[in-house]
Amino acid sequence: MDKSIWHLRNCELFQTLSEGWIRRLESRSRMATFHAKSPIRLPEDSSNYLYLILNGMVRLSHITVDGKESILAFVGPGEVFGEGAVIDGSEVEEHVMSIDKTSIMMIPASEVTELLNENSGLAFSLTKLVGLRRHRIERRIKNLLFVSIRERLIHLLLDLAEQFGTQTENGVLLKIRLVHLDIANLIGITRESVTILLGQLRQEGKLEIERQKIIIKDIRGLAKSVNRTPVSIEIKQALPFSLNPAMA
Repeated sequence: MDKSIWHLRNCELFQTLSEGWIRRLESRSRMATFHAKSPIRLPEDSSNYLYLILNGMVRLSHITVDGKESILAFVGPGEVFGEGAVIDGSEVEEHVMSIDKTSIMMIPASEVTELLNENSGLAFSLTKLVGLRRHRIERRIKNLLFVSIRERLIHLLLDLAEQFGTQTENGVLLKIRLVHLDIANLIGITRESVTILLGQLRQEGKLEIERQKIIIKDIRGLAKSVNRTPVSIEIKQALPFSLNPAMA
């Protein structure tokens, strides 16, 4: 129980809550663990929960009519998904799958909805979360239409650094497991193109890819190359990640 409460207290969304509300949410939630590459939710599933990732990571995606996957977002420890059940009770549209073994706290949407009516700070935080996630998706769609495949990859690397980066003495380490096909599905190019582009960035000294890890050597220079504001990494130190990045 204490561990569950710790996760709630350290989730950015719930940091403004009182001790009483934290314990209430914990007592009315339930836990679930999924093996790697297991479906967590399927499109059009009914859902009455807000999901908090305790450890591991999940992938949110759409499956097209011809069976191709379009990845929307990755959600890691301390983050939530399924906010539609809280905001408007909307039907699930995304396919959600675990990347690694993943533990999740399932918080009843009715409890969160009641809490929103009493806590303006939580309402603001939830609105901010939804807006940020939508902004990332809209930016990726815009990139698909208007920028080169090289720029798409760079923007994606910067997005991943912002969400999953941690500062090391050699640069910014991306602490997320992604195979080349995942990257291709995120930015709408082929797996072979991803391999070529990563190789070019490595040869240029912008990336270090070693022992299945990606490190951005000069994140400011990479951001400048696509006229983007440099990514701030300091805020990503609050919660540790247990994933080992893997490229294939």
